Amino acid sequence: MFVGHYGVSLAVKASAPELDLGLLFLATQAPDLLWGVLNLLGVERTALAPALAGTAAPLAYRHPYSHGLPAVLVQGAAVAAVARAPRPGRGRAGRDAALVLGATACSHWALDVLVHRADLPLWGDRHQVGCGLARWPRAAYVAEATLLLGGLALALRAAPRGAGAGKAGLAAFVASLLLFQGAITFGAQAAPTKGQLASVLFSYGALAGAASWLGRRAFGGGAAAGAATRSTRPRPADIRCSAPPNSPTTPGRP
Repeated sequence: MFVGHYGVSLAVKASAPELDLGLLFLATQAPDLLWGVLNLLGVERTALAPALAGTAAPLAYRHPYSHGLPAVLVQGAAVAAVARAPRPGRGRAGRDAALVLGATACSHWALDVLVHRADLPLWGDRHQVGCGLARWPRAAYVAEATLLLGGLALALRAAPRGAGAGKAGLAAFVASLLLFQGAITFGAQAAPTKGQLASVLFSYGALAGAASWLGRRAFGGGAAAGAATRSTRPRPADIRCSAPPNSPTTPGRP
C-alpha cells in the first residue's frame, strides 16, 4: 500500500489540525522509510520470486525489521518519543500530539495487511500474515483510492472557511497521488535497484514537504490552525438568548 497511508494522514489532520501534515506524511510511511534504508544496506531484501512470476504481485519481501508487527510498534514508540523531545514543556498538548504521530506510524502495518501477501511477520520472521489484495490490481487500487479520498474529504471539511485556494491545492495534490498510484499498481514491477531505492526515499521526503506546505495553506500554521478551526465551532457559553429591541422580557430568563 502506498497512497492509502496518506489517507490516514489527512484524516488525522482533520481531527488534529495543529499537527503539520508533512510530519503526518512521514509518520505514516515510517516502516517504508526504514524498509528503503535497510534494503540499501542489505539488511532486508526485496526480489522477484520465481514462483510468483507472471502474477500481479511478483515481488517477495523479507522485511522483519521494518514491517514485522513488533518492529512497527517500536517505530511508533520512537516516532512519539522524537516528536515529544523538542517540546517537553508543552504538557498534555505535546504529549497528545506525540501519541497521535506514534499511532499514525503504527497504522501502516494494519493497512499493509490488506494488500500484502502473507509476508508481514507477527514475530521475528515467522507467522506471516496478509490478505493479498495486491493479487487483484483493480481491487487494490480502489482500496487505495477510497482511503485517500476519504481522508481528503475529512480534511477539506475540517479546514477553515476562506481557504479556497489552499483546499484546491490539496485536492490537486491528491489527484496527482492517485495518478502516481495508478502507474505503480498497473505498471510492470521489478526488484528495486539501489538507485531506485534512493529515489523512493527522496520522493517520500518531497511528498512530505509538499504536504506540509499545502497543509499550511489549507489550515493555517501550527497551533494557530487548531485554534482557528476550533474557534469556528460555537461553544455553549457563546450562545445567548436576547429579546428583540423595545420588546418586553420574560422575568427569570437570561
